[in-house]
Amino acid sequence: MEEIKEIKKNYEMGFISSQEFLCEYAGVLSKLGAQGELIDAMNTVLAPLADFVVKDILNASDDEKKQIKDFFNFK
Repeated sequence: MEEIKEIKKNYEMGFISSQEFLCEYAGVLSKLGAQGELIDAMNTVLAPLADFVVKDILNASDDEKKQIKDFFNFK
């Protein structure tokens, strides 16, 4: 769990990108899944995950927003 808190802190302070956050988090989850701590780890990170997804969408250029809308087929 300490690894996840460190990854979260690094992301929130802007030391790592959202992509790096996901890669590091996925690595920790794979280790924790074998140790039975997966649910706790997922609950710890759901809010920051949602936060950076929203920030990335809000900060996207108009072309990127159009691509996102097209991808999800929003009308």
